[in-house]
This record gives sequence, C-alpha cells and structure tokens, in this order.
Amino acid sequence: MNTVINNDSQWIQDEAEKIRSSLLNELHRIEHEVNEKFVSFKNDFNLRQPKTTERPEKKPPNRQINASRTFIPRNSILTDLFEISHIRSIRNMFAAMLLILVIQVTVNDLVEYGR
Repeated sequence: MNTVINNDSQWIQDEAEKIRSSLLNELHRIEHEVNEKFVSFKNDFNLRQPKTTERPEKKPPNRQINASRTFIPRNSILTDLFEISHIRSIRNMFAAMLLILVIQVTVNDLVEYGR
C-alpha cells in the first residue's frame, strides 16, 4: 500500500513538473514575442519622429520695458462669481453646513465628555 502511495505521489510530482516546465516555456515564448513587438513599435516610432538638430538656446533680445503700459485693477474670478445668485447660494449652504458641523461636534463633546 505504501509503495502505491509513493508511486502516486511521484507520478503527481512528475506531472506537476511537466506542467510547470511547459508553463515556463510558454511564458518565455510570450515574453519574447512581446519584446519583439515592443522593439518594432519603438523602431517605428523613432522613424516617425522628425529629426531635429540640437541648437543652443537663444536668449530673447533685451527689450526695454515700455513705460506707457497701464495696469487696470480688476476683480478676482471669485469676486465676479459670487455676484451670481446661484454661486452665492452654494457658498451660503456650505457655510451653513460648516456651522452645523461645528455645533454638532461641540454639543457631542459636551454631552459625552463634559468639556
């Protein structure tokens, strides 16, 4: 009986090793194919790229600041948005929710911890 179990376990180990080696071979084959595709895509991409010659960076010419510029004070984007009633309503709801949250946490601390 013991020899039958040993033979069965040996057979299982042999089959597992065969499956393992066939899986490794398949993985190596797939890896090789993927690498070949990647190299071909890379070569194709490099061929499509325009060839540029490296030039030293040119500094912009020195320009004098034009003294005739006038700066106009403007409202910020938020100031302009808060003039719209819908946006103002959303801001007010957010402020109300924040106030409710602060009150809830304060009451909770007073009830549970007495502080």
